[in-house]
Amino acid sequence: MGHERRFHGTSDTSGLPGAIDTAIAQYCEGARVRFNKCSDPSSMRAFMLQYVEKVVHLKGKVSLYGRVPVRYEQGDDTETNTLPFCIESEITKEERYLELMRTYEAMRYQQSVALLREQSASPVPPSL
Repeated sequence: MGHERRFHGTSDTSGLPGAIDTAIAQYCEGARVRFNKCSDPSSMRAFMLQYVEKVVHLKGKVSLYGRVPVRYEQGDDTETNTLPFCIESEITKEERYLELMRTYEAMRYQQSVALLREQSASPVPPSL
């Protein structure tokens, strides 16, 4: 799955390439660490709420939108601007097929477990 990053800033960050590079690196590292800690749907939801503003699905493409906070100091003042970003990726036919198969296998497993529970809960008929 190919990823394309676009940073399209509207705030004035001229003359701050070091601050921008540092902010992007810290943001990405924080997001990576937090994402790797996601172990259930609620932790994934919390991650998405903190790091992603919007997700767009359109014709086999997925775009994630967010903002990187960029802090810099000027004398005694500290200012924080944000740098908007968009990460785009395309969902291939193979990926869609694999997800469909994964979902199908999960449903079959759940149905098998439900059938086993049902069979074990029913009384055993007496032997003749």
